[in-house]
This record gives sequence, C-alpha cells and structure tokens, in this order.
Amino acid sequence: MFAHAQLKRISIIRKVTIPANRLAYEKRHAVLEDLFLLVELGRDAARTLATSVLESFTNPSQVEEKIAASLNLSPGSAHVTGTVEDRLIFIFMNSNTGVVCSLGAPLKQRESHPQSATYSLTSEISEFIGHFHLDHQQRSSLLRPYTYLVSLYHPENFPLPRFSLGISDIARAIRKDMRGKIRLLDMQLGITIREIVDDLIREKPDVLGISATFGQHDILELLLEELKQRCSHSPLIVVGGSLGVLNKEILLKQHAVNFIATGPGEKTMRDIVSYWNSEISENAINDACYLDSTTGNIVHTQRVNNRHYDDILPELDLLDDTLRKGGVMQLESSRGCSYACSFCPREHKGIWAGEDANAVVSLMPEISVVFDRYPTTDRRIFLVDEEFVGYETDELSLNRCLNFAKAIKQYNFDFETSSRIDQVHRPRKDKAWHVNRIEFWKNLRKNGLSRCLFGVESGVDSILQRFNKKTTSHQNSLAIRILTAIGLPLRFTYITFDPLMSFEELVQTYQFLGRTDLVLRECKEITPDALWDGLENEDFIRDHSTNTPFFQHVSYMLVSMEALTNSPYLKMVEEAGLAGELNPLMGRREVIYLDSRIGTISEISQRWIDRSFSLDYLLKSYEKTTSGDERQSLRSLRVFLKNSSYDLLGALLIQFGMKKKFSNLALDIPEIQFDLSKTSEKLAFLNRSFSVLAGGFNTELGNYKTALSSAIFNEIKRHVADWSARSEWTLINGACE
Repeated sequence: MFAHAQLKRISIIRKVTIPANRLAYEKRHAVLEDLFLLVELGRDAARTLATSVLESFTNPSQVEEKIAASLNLSPGSAHVTGTVEDRLIFIFMNSNTGVVCSLGAPLKQRESHPQSATYSLTSEISEFIGHFHLDHQQRSSLLRPYTYLVSLYHPENFPLPRFSLGISDIARAIRKDMRGKIRLLDMQLGITIREIVDDLIREKPDVLGISATFGQHDILELLLEELKQRCSHSPLIVVGGSLGVLNKEILLKQHAVNFIATGPGEKTMRDIVSYWNSEISENAINDACYLDSTTGNIVHTQRVNNRHYDDILPELDLLDDTLRKGGVMQLESSRGCSYACSFCPREHKGIWAGEDANAVVSLMPEISVVFDRYPTTDRRIFLVDEEFVGYETDELSLNRCLNFAKAIKQYNFDFETSSRIDQVHRPRKDKAWHVNRIEFWKNLRKNGLSRCLFGVESGVDSILQRFNKKTTSHQNSLAIRILTAIGLPLRFTYITFDPLMSFEELVQTYQFLGRTDLVLRECKEITPDALWDGLENEDFIRDHSTNTPFFQHVSYMLVSMEALTNSPYLKMVEEAGLAGELNPLMGRREVIYLDSRIGTISEISQRWIDRSFSLDYLLKSYEKTTSGDERQSLRSLRVFLKNSSYDLLGALLIQFGMKKKFSNLALDIPEIQFDLSKTSEKLAFLNRSFSVLAGGFNTELGNYKTALSSAIFNEIKRHVADWSARSEWTLINGACE
C-alpha cells in the first residue's frame, strides 16, 4: 500500500490591512465632474459622463471607452488602473501628458508607494486630481504589456455562469501594481473560441493568460490551434488552473505554451509582466514552469507559500454580466488545505492560509452596488474555499469565520462555503469542545451561513483509509446528525466507486447512502449539551429523524474516483497494475477496476449521470439564485433525479450479486433483464430506465409550475424537452478522441 505523504496541520491567518480608501458615491461623482470640467466638458455633459462612468465603474474597459468617446479622443486615450476600491483614471491629452484622477487614496499619499514610479505628478488641481507627465519608460510601464485573461467554458454542460474568480484575482494583482492594460474574456458570458481569436487578432495583446480546469482540455487545444492557424501576432501564452498543472508536459511540449502557472496565479502573472518588460529572467518568475530551450527539460521555478500572497480578492469586471445572465458571485476567504487526501494532487494548491475579515470589508460595498441593480437576485456569496475554518488554534479560527460572516451580513448577503467533517466532530476531543463547536456552527447560521458543503467521500472505514481522509464512518455519522439537528442546510460530496474497492465495500457504500438515521430534523428547543448527549441514543435519533435517506443531500450522485496525475491514489492504482492511458481532458489516467463487475456498474452509472448532468446543473444553478418556496421546489426536482440514481445503483448491485435493494422510492427502475457484459445490452437497459425517469420527471415538473417563476419554469421545460429527446449515452469527460 502506498504510504501517504503527511502534511503538518500548519495554518496561518494573514493580518490583512487594506486602507479604507473607498470614496462614497457622491464624492466619486464630484471628483469625476471636476475631472471632466478640467478637460473642457460643459457642466451638464460633465455631470452626465460622471454618472455614466460610475454605472460602469467595476469594468475599466467600459469606463475607458465611455471617456474616450465622450471627449472625442482616440481609442486608448483613457486608461483605468488600480483596484476597484482604489481606482486611478488617466486621460492622455497627448502621448506623454494629461490629467489623472484618483477615486481612492489622495494623489499625495501615492508618492510614497512603489506604484508612483509609473508616472510623475506635475501639478495638483485638487486632492484627487492632477496633471501628469510620463517619460518613455513610465509610459511603457503604465500601458504595457497588454494582457488578455481568458476563462474557458463548456456551455452545453454548464448552462448558467459563475463569477470567474481565477482571472478576476489576477486582474486585481496586476492593476494593483499599475502595470499594463487588462482585458477579461469569459466564455460563460457568450463569447466563442472563434470570437476570442478574432479579438486577439484585432487587439494584438502582448500576453495571453488562459484559465483551464477539468473537462476543458478539448477547448483549450481548440483555442491554441486557432491561434496557431490564424494569428500572425504571437502573444506570450500562460496557462493556469488545475488542468494546466496536471497537463503541463503536453501543453509545453506539444502546444508551445510559454509558461504554466503552478500556483494560484497572481504572483506568477505579476512576474510575467516584469519578464515581458525584460526586468527579470524566466527562472525568476514565481510559481511557474517552462520548457528549457537548450535541454528540452521542464524547469520548475520557486514556489510561493499561500501565506505570502498580498490578498486573494478579485476585480469585478465580469460581475454585472454574470448576474445579468443569472449567474452567482464567488469569493475566497482562504486557500489551500491542511490535509493530504490520496485523490488530491496538492502540488499547486498548497497549505492552508486564510484572510482575516478586513480583506473582504473593502470589497463588499462594490459588490453590493452591482447586486443592487438586480433586486430579484438572491443576495448570496459563494465562498469557494477548500476548507473555510482552517486548522488554527480554535479561538483564532472561529473568530475569523464569524468576522467574515458578519462582514458579509452587514451588506445583507448570506453565504455558502465548504468545510471538513472534523471541524464538527473529532473523536479525541471532549464534550466541551464539541458543545463549543455546535455553538460555533449555530452562530454562523445566525450570521448568514445559508448552506455548507462537507466532503464525506465515503461511509466505509476501509475506503476512508484508502482515501487518507483521517475520518471514520462513525465520525461522519455523528457530524451529519449534529449539522442537521442545528438546522444548517447541507451538501455532501461522496465518491461511490473507486477502482481498488471490493464488491462488499460497494454494497456497504450503497447501504450508507441509503441510511435514514443520519438526517435529523432541526431541534431548536434542544441545547447543545442535550444534543451532544443524544447523538448515539436510539430513542433520541428515532424521535428526531426525518426518515429521509442520506443520499438526498449528496451533491452529485454515483461519482467515480478520478486517478488524477501526480496524486497518491494514482500511485496505488499503478502499483496494482490498473492504470491505463492518460486522459488530458481531466488530467487523469484511465483505470481498470480491480473487480470488473464494479467497473461495469461505474461505467453504466457514469453514462446515466452524464445524460442528466446539464439538467441537474441548471436546477442547481437556479437553486443558488432563488429563495423560499421556489428554491425548495427546485431542490425537490433535484431530489427526484437523486432518487432515480440511487434506485439505478440498487438494481445494478442486485444484478451482480447483492441480495436485496434497500430503497422504497416512488421511482422504481425496472428489474434488469439484460446481459450487461454486452454494449448493446447496456444501452438497452439505460434506454429502458431513462424512459421511466423522463416520464416521471415531466410529471413532477408539472407539479411545481405554480411554485416557479414563469421564466425559470419555461427555461427548465425547454431544457427538459431537449434532454428527453436526446438518445446518446456519451461520457462528458471520457477519453479524448
């Protein structure tokens, strides 16, 4: 058995100090009016343009276009830089001089900052407005390189967008240094690969940064090939994101990518800017790898610990368009993890480091202003932390989390996040510790935590050991009871199949998923002490159980283990002789199952899940942006799909030797009368089962017509019609062809 690498549970909370530079709307408007009067607009025109600029304030490209057009200046004559709460606007009256306006710190305060070297202030008109002069080097440093940041996307699988956090974080890091121009392109917002390349040909950026994650290798290759075929101007290409790291050898050696960002990306791209300006060498770029032109070997540069990042906040260029298209807002409050699960290649994620609440305080007013334009959109922020709480001393960790919640709640936002089971229950801790943790989670709930994701991953001890989860089935059970009893809405991740599992382990997995003694009703009247005392009391559990199966709270059903490149789990698979070809679409190796029966069940289940993935994702996305009865109705539709998946698994297990099914669901997959060793028979079984699901789902959808808005109901109905009519059983993330 592979010996898992152990990580020390060292966490750090960065004491972030972000100056409170943000000017109120009225002050910003007055400063902008004065700026536009200075460049000889009339009072009414100056007032109108100031209002228009503030409407687009989070999107510098739009601000630049509006100013240049209103002042009859050539494109590029206006330049916006600095972070969203600390903007600077440069208006060039000729190639080297013009007026500059600060909408954050007064101009005089900037003279001691490193960024002030990018321009010279020749005279002050007011505290926030002045004349500037640039020499050749300053102009180049301020305006170059021109960097495009592109986020990839498969619209056929993910119908509604999520705020593109990765490229937005990088935009902030570069703008904070006032270095160059930034343009963000997100495929979620409707732009195609061809349109991206058309834009690149027209604009001729100096640097192209591409964010790629699991399942996007095909469109990444398409973009790179289109660039090669059509673009005579060749930008410096940097690929980041989880998939870039896992597929670095293919991208560097076969696709002529210049650099792979091997960490979060901000420091890498700031260094790329310096490298482009010939200020540092390629081996001085932090958190990157590249192909040595002499040896042909991949060179890895110095890693930067998560705790050494300035902040992990985004720019908001894409937020307005994301909300307009029905998407959701994402932020981070921490990065990394203090654990080493065997299925996770940790190379690019790093050890846990969190921000204190000051980090988000400066950004929340800007986010709130954008949300104010969409009054029917649920005010909810999704913290995409790997693990929200962190492994710090209890007082520091818990206070950090509560302060974050309060900072978000101050602007009438709720939030969702992720955590670990052992942040709820630890076998070695005493009752006092657990009572304190129960109070902690209840306080988070009171302060806006609307739902939390926990990575249970399995309910079988031998599998949890193989996954190196550092938890047990019993521990998982008690934590689920605690969390449901305090009324916290929950999601769980759960890996149903792994190539090294035995058939008995799969049966135990099925049984755990179907357990009805884990999900308790909310017990408002019970104290934390009494709750703790009742967790293993049969009478208490019977009296407070909802009698709903655990799997109905699992985010995605019938998940199969991915043997990701460089993960400890892949090493175990290789040692067992089960590893197959590389699948760059997911940065994984294809696998053969130790028990061929489980391999067959996994394949059928994956086709079943993939057939309905886009529908489930649509329902999940609407669930994230709605509230009340409408949200509960969408939840019920998702539960209907989960029931069908659990029933399918039961039918398949009986076919291969399990004695009985444990479910008694309204939707019953028919008994199997097919030889599942034959491809044609597998498809016949899937088609027969799907006809039952599609008919039942259409009926179920009709039951919620009055509970859903007409826009949401009609969009789901349109999607269901397409889903019902399709006949293929292709794998979304199958082997690349």
